[in-house]
Amino acid sequence: MLVAHPCDFILWCPGASALRRLRVGLEVRSDVFVCLESARDKAKTARAGTEARESTSDRSGVPPPAHLDSIYSLSAGKKDTIYYFAHMTLFLVLALYVLLILIWLVCFFFLLLMSYGIVTTKVPYVPIPQHVIDEVKRLLAMKAGDQFYDLGSGDGRVIATIGSAYPDAFATGVEKAPLPYTLTQIRFWRKPLKNVKTLFKNFSRVPLSNATHIYMYLFPEVVEKLLPKFEAELKKGTRVISCDFPFKTKEPIETVVVAGRHKHTLYVYEF
Repeated sequence: MLVAHPCDFILWCPGASALRRLRVGLEVRSDVFVCLESARDKAKTARAGTEARESTSDRSGVPPPAHLDSIYSLSAGKKDTIYYFAHMTLFLVLALYVLLILIWLVCFFFLLLMSYGIVTTKVPYVPIPQHVIDEVKRLLAMKAGDQFYDLGSGDGRVIATIGSAYPDAFATGVEKAPLPYTLTQIRFWRKPLKNVKTLFKNFSRVPLSNATHIYMYLFPEVVEKLLPKFEAELKKGTRVISCDFPFKTKEPIETVVVAGRHKHTLYVYEF
């Protein structure tokens, strides 16, 4: 069936065959125009449907179908939430990293202090158990007015025990290593004792002429170096207790073995 066209009324060709060819050509052109217009209308309809679905999805909170491009786009609120958690995660990771660095620096600082103390004093920091200190207190048999010295007093636990047990006597701790001396200051800052004092010195340079009782927990070579000092400075009757390491050339008046997880031996001397 031929489609009417304005050209049918304008153009005129002599002969029936020529007229039929012209009408067929015009009919083909009309069909092409109709197809193009139909395709354009379908595209507009599809685009309008997509926009409507996206608008409905934004209002309802339900994401559009997966085959639509809008699934790859997020609302401003969701983006803010993702950015917030990303920033918080980054902050926590950095905070943990900084904390680990600080812990490492503190450990390194304490190791450095301990190493310095060992090098300068030639004696490592080894705390003595409390039950051994109690036995030392018994062996000292101190009285009012006595002067007690702890040579290499460490964290101050011995002078703290003696000072508390004998409030009418005096206890002096001598320590050169920075870390144990700092721990001593913290101890007596928390629980001060009026009859206790500490000296940040090398005990070989501390005069001991007024000492009545001395305790030490030192290496054998250090103990031997102190013997001439004791013989020259200590007054008669001064009691000295050495833990684990005796004098090689002087006999103790008493030897006491203190049992426990680690056995300790106390050597008691009188000068």
